[in-house]
Amino acid sequence: REGASRLDSWSVDVDEDKSVNLVNNTWGGNVGTVDIDRIKRVFDQNVAKDANQAIHKQIIELYEAERKRGNHWIDLSFPFGNLKEVMRLENDTWRQWVDPVLSGGLAGRQHLVFCQGFYEQLCAALLDYEPETGIELYTAISENSLTRIIDSDTGIRSLFFHLFSAKDSPPVAVVRRKYFDECNTDNDLLEIVLLAELCGKNAWLSGIISEMLDSDRDYDKARGLKLMGFSSDEDSEGRLREWIDVHGRSWVMDVARSALRTHQRNIGAKTWLERFATIENRVDSWATFRLFLQCVDRRYWVWEKSFVDTYLLSDWKRDAVSGNRGSIKDAIKENEKKLKDEFVGHKVKKDQLWPWMKKYLSN
Repeated sequence: REGASRLDSWSVDVDEDKSVNLVNNTWGGNVGTVDIDRIKRVFDQNVAKDANQAIHKQIIELYEAERKRGNHWIDLSFPFGNLKEVMRLENDTWRQWVDPVLSGGLAGRQHLVFCQGFYEQLCAALLDYEPETGIELYTAISENSLTRIIDSDTGIRSLFFHLFSAKDSPPVAVVRRKYFDECNTDNDLLEIVLLAELCGKNAWLSGIISEMLDSDRDYDKARGLKLMGFSSDEDSEGRLREWIDVHGRSWVMDVARSALRTHQRNIGAKTWLERFATIENRVDSWATFRLFLQCVDRRYWVWEKSFVDTYLLSDWKRDAVSGNRGSIKDAIKENEKKLKDEFVGHKVKKDQLWPWMKKYLSN
């Protein structure tokens, strides 16, 4: 993702709630009292100025603390494209940067602590230029890094985006497949689909789905059906219905029906947002946006750009979508909250492997 390529992008959490909710509206007025002081505070420029100064102070304190620790990269960025140019040089200077990290010693771990963002970008370049070394660095970062650099929209590690954005090669294919095989929640399967679709690896995803559905193991079939349910491919609904029509009742059939509902929710989110874009009446249009929030999940980030490019939104609608980005993320979190607790139709607990799953994996 574009956001993952920057080393100088910081975020600061601001806990203060600056929204005003008017509830219990009735004909003739508002039931209850309204906190006038809170409304005034929202529009008070001095309050906003103080809040911005507090954020600035947090950033300066972070900067000074990191510099004191020896992190001299904290205020610098190294464009990703430049690393590719370094790879093309014949002097192999970049190997001097990689070797300490690959050795697994104390010096390498210290490099990762202070320069992890740089090494993740170096890994992305190596996955294309020299895949074997790129995978070694990918593994070293995965096993030894103390922090996680994530994509702000999907919450997925930028390192995983590098893996799926890389050119296809045997070493990369092996690790991608391992990543898929280690999925043990529905949330993991959704993230596999997001990575594949956001990084242009739709053919790889289609191949995995076909392989799973053709397998003799019900466990594999269930995983393939779940992947198809999470997919944004419009043909997935028809394929799921065809599968349901020709198979009998079983726990896998329950997974297939659940996958179909999952796929339809994404279609519903698209439909409601399209109606928001096309309905002229503000009240009706806003109502469809609220219905969109009831359906939306992280697949929205897959088709958000195409939606913006397709529909020429009026100023107030464009401002509404932009101003409610936080509400969209909150709705996504709420709508996905059960995914980490389930896996292909079964309840799961962290770090536990169910007996039925062991049976299938041992075959």
